[in-house]
Amino acid sequence: LVTYRGEPRLQSLEAGVHVVGNIEPRKRPSPEVSLSKVDRVRTHAERIAGLPESEVVDGLADLCRAHSPESSPLDDVCVHAGDSYGTRSSVLIELPEPSFVARSTTDEQPIGGSEYRASGAGSGEVQVERGRFLYAAGPPCIAPFEDISFLLDELRQTPDYTPAEHA
Repeated sequence: LVTYRGEPRLQSLEAGVHVVGNIEPRKRPSPEVSLSKVDRVRTHAERIAGLPESEVVDGLADLCRAHSPESSPLDDVCVHAGDSYGTRSSVLIELPEPSFVARSTTDEQPIGGSEYRASGAGSGEVQVERGRFLYAAGPPCIAPFEDISFLLDELRQTPDYTPAEHA
């Protein structure tokens, strides 16, 4: 994950559920620290991730659309606070393990790009998992999540070009 606060900063993410909002992503707070909005949303997302696989994406999409009549609009997951501030889009990304690490065909060293997770390796049958990339081009309570998973395929491509000075 790359964040930007004055300069780009790369943060590694471990396997699991991650919620990225308008504040710095961080590890879980200690019990003495009150939960931020992102922490509360992550707690709900982790519960949803424990549902049957067929229900997870719809559950997360519903979470992204959430509004609560009991809370301030700024505490909602999908924020509507006048014409100038609020949720502008939403993304759900599901990546297989390992993601974005390609292997050379001649050795087992990472070479950049990515590989699909394959199951049944060595049995002659390989089942490929692609991952999913869903995007709502507006507040997710209004805009539908569209499947743009083809972009994951593009990210998996290792650049194959000759720099201009060597052409």
